[in-house]
Amino acid sequence: MWEEDSNTILNEYTSLLNESNIFLFDKIKDYLEQIRPIFPIISFVLERIETVMELTTNYKIWDAEIILRTVMETFTKLVYTTLAPTDMLS
Repeated sequence: MWEEDSNTILNEYTSLLNESNIFLFDKIKDYLEQIRPIFPIISFVLERIETVMELTTNYKIWDAEIILRTVMETFTKLVYTTLAPTDMLS
């Protein structure tokens, strides 16, 4: 079964990953100057996304999903804490 479905699953997973990345970067594009000081952290996150893509293309989707979930949660928290008004962080 895996052999028959692997390409379909891989294509759908890659498509969803790309859509998520496009959505995320569309949301932060207006804040590039504000996030410039933390760009090394963002670079780290992007490197992990590359790892996710490599794992996915090697059919290690479960491993990729674990890394992707962690990356997206970390990145979302990072963006929120750097952009949210101070009174919302308490």
